[in-house]
Amino acid sequence: MPWGPLLGRMWPVTLTYFCYGWCLWLYLNWLPLFFKNNYNLDIKNSALFASGVFFAGVGDSVGGVLSDKILDRTGNVRLARLSVTVTGFTGALLSLFPILFVHDITIVALCLSAGFFCAELVIGPMWSIPMDIAPKYSGTASGIMNTGSAFAAIVSPLVAGFVIDTTGNWYLPFLMSMGLLLLGGVSAFLMHPERPFTEARANCPQAGWWLRSRGVHNCPSCPGFVPPARPKPLRRGEGPGIHVLRAAGQGEDGRDKPGHDAVEIGAAGGPPVMHGRRL
Repeated sequence: MPWGPLLGRMWPVTLTYFCYGWCLWLYLNWLPLFFKNNYNLDIKNSALFASGVFFAGVGDSVGGVLSDKILDRTGNVRLARLSVTVTGFTGALLSLFPILFVHDITIVALCLSAGFFCAELVIGPMWSIPMDIAPKYSGTASGIMNTGSAFAAIVSPLVAGFVIDTTGNWYLPFLMSMGLLLLGGVSAFLMHPERPFTEARANCPQAGWWLRSRGVHNCPSCPGFVPPARPKPLRRGEGPGIHVLRAAGQGEDGRDKPGHDAVEIGAAGGPPVMHGRRL
């Protein structure tokens, strides 16, 4: 198992999924208590509002369908995965903004539902990416990615509880989630599902760790080697450097472009010429 190169390819995916997991576990752990304590609802009504928000979880399937349709239409794996993922993070971030300024319980519930729906759009394309990157090690790659969400499940409730106990402000954890959603949207651009991970390329001794981890190394011993294109030959007078002038004929102005200062014996046996002057 090429752990080093595989981890190098998967760390942006894990970071992105950590940001999603932070938002998810904040919803799952604190949303009923948010309605109960911030709006003085009884347990029944707070559970009712929270369950209404969680109905937006249908975004899971919607995100997967959208990603596959984009892939079918364009054939571009990176576009299909990243477009839905970044849209989900952006939508979730924008949906949470109003709850910082509007405190009507109905509007807050609708905003939280929209945010949860957008966040769930991320699920489908994110779980496709480990199989896109490392089809041979898709189980291991998926486990590496899901470690990010598992770590968020441990840290997110603890941090949110500490912040609420310290400040008494139930909106601060959502403000922190907005920061993580922004980070997730940015880190998504570091993922490259269009570059399949291969063991031979990962173990190539001619590549440095960084190139191997990004899947961009290209050498003759690697599968999928693409020989470098041969440079197009330059015609006389096209490239920089020294250009040779032929001898000027009788009555001709032998001056060439400035900077071309080579000397050549004329084809007819005439004297050498430099910048149109006989030497």
